[in-house]
Formats: sequence, structure tokens, C-alpha cells
Amino acid sequence: MRNLPNVHATALPGDGPFRSPVVGLPGLTVRDAERVAAAIEAELAASTRTVYASAWRQWEAWCRGRGITALPAAPEALAAFLAERAEAGLCYGTLDLACSAVAYKHHQEGLPDPTTDITVRRVRRGLRRIMDAAPRRQAHPLTVEEVGRIVSAIDPATAIGARDRAVILLGYASALRPSELAALRLADIVTRPSGLLVRVRRSKTDQDGYGQLVGVARGHRSHTDPLGALKGVDQHSARGFGPAVHPRPTPGHRHERTYRSWGSPRLVDTLIAGLWSRREDVHMSGKPKSRAKRKSYSPSYRHDAAHL
Repeated sequence: MRNLPNVHATALPGDGPFRSPVVGLPGLTVRDAERVAAAIEAELAASTRTVYASAWRQWEAWCRGRGITALPAAPEALAAFLAERAEAGLCYGTLDLACSAVAYKHHQEGLPDPTTDITVRRVRRGLRRIMDAAPRRQAHPLTVEEVGRIVSAIDPATAIGARDRAVILLGYASALRPSELAALRLADIVTRPSGLLVRVRRSKTDQDGYGQLVGVARGHRSHTDPLGALKGVDQHSARGFGPAVHPRPTPGHRHERTYRSWGSPRLVDTLIAGLWSRREDVHMSGKPKSRAKRKSYSPSYRHDAAHL
């Protein structure tokens, strides 16, 4: 069995040390407490903990300005906070995040969750109806023709060109999120006569890592075929296994340290998002910038992707 890391968990970044529930219990050791703390810290992704910490600091600042105790939070105060933030123009998703952060902090401290109070629940339902929780700006979904124009202008003879082409075509055809693309390894991609089977080990909606298989059909055109694009990446890679799409940072590049911190060359999700924007800016300059946003990978675009 793999050993848990020897770490000291924290409730939220920037807070005091987390109190393990096994500390002080007769018969249990300090190492037992460390293992429990490590498991609890793995409950949330690091990015989620960072976002929660930011939301909690905003709640604390609001409470300080009103002379109100932030922890434990009074349900009436939280309801007033949400209503004021909504009036200030924050979207419903931001308010929902604030509630999640407050609830998480109270759970960590063993305190009653104020978000379950009937007053807070009714305020949240009312704000949802008033504000309309739908996204304010819908990203322009790229069509097959637009994707074809983008990849046609990329030189697959270069390592970076082959990588970018594979990321764009595989991402569009599979509807994977940037973080899911970044985590792919060549061993996760199996070729079948009709296309590819892509194993997604973990995703935003699968935090426990049960995994899923995603089918990717062969492209109808050679220049938009995801299988051909992946073969181009493999020709530039000296390894049969390893990251499916990996960068080649130049010395002194601002992301060089980020690449090295992974222990092996690997794309991170923020760079994949930037890749889309960069390629669209270069090869779709005729489209208004407000509409030529990064392609949103979601199942709603699977129909178009079938016609690559």
C-alpha cells in the first residue's frame, strides 16, 4: 500500500494549522494524526482550496467592516452579505462559491453550517431567480470549418506545430476539458479501426478518479483527423510513453520552471487554454475578438466534432 505523504494539512491556505480529529485520542500516535490530516487535505484539489481561501477572505473583510463575527457565521449576516454582493453586480456563481467556502470552513472547524439555515437557503433561491444563473457571455463555439482553417495554417513539421495541432483536434473531437487534455498520457490513448479510445483518469466531475472511456472517431479529412495529428506528435517524440502532448520550453521561458516542477515535460491546462487563444488570434483575425473566444470543450459540440 502506498504511504500517505508526511504533511500537515491546513483548513484553507493562509489559515492556522488544521486540528486532526485523532489528536489526543489514547492509543493513537502522532503519525496516525499526520496520515489522517494528509487524507483530509486530499479531499479538495489545491486549486479549489485556493479559490475557497480567497472567498473566505472576502467574507472576513465584509464582517470586519460591519463589526460582525465571521466564525461562526450568523445565518442572517450571511444572507445580508449575499444580497449586498448581488446588488453590487457579482454573478450568482460567485455567490455560490462564497457559500461553499463558508460551509467548508465551518465543517473544518466542526461548527454548524450556516448555509443550511432556512433563511440563507431562501435568499439563495430568490437571488437565483432574480439574477438568472445562466452565463452572462456565451463563448462562440468554433465550427468544423473554423477549426480546419486554424489547423491548416499550423506547420506539422515542427514539434510545437505538431503538438498544437494534436491538442486542438483531439480536444475538439473528444470534448475534453483543458485539464483533462493536459493529464493525458500516450498509454491512455488506444487506437481502434474506427478511431480512438481515450481513457480519462480523473476530471472535474470525477474527483474520486473512477475514470471513463471517451470515443473519438476518425476524421473525414486528413488535415482534421485527430488520429493523424497524434501520429505527428509521436514522430517528434523519442518516447513511446509519457505525456501525450508535451511542450518544449526554451531556456529562460517564463513557464520553464512550471514545466520542470512536474518532473517531466507536460502541458498544464492554462497553457492549453492560451494555445487556443494564440492560434485563433493568428489565424482568425477577421473575426471580431469578442466572438473568437477559446473553444469550450463540452459534449454539446460532439455533433460538430463528428464531421471533422
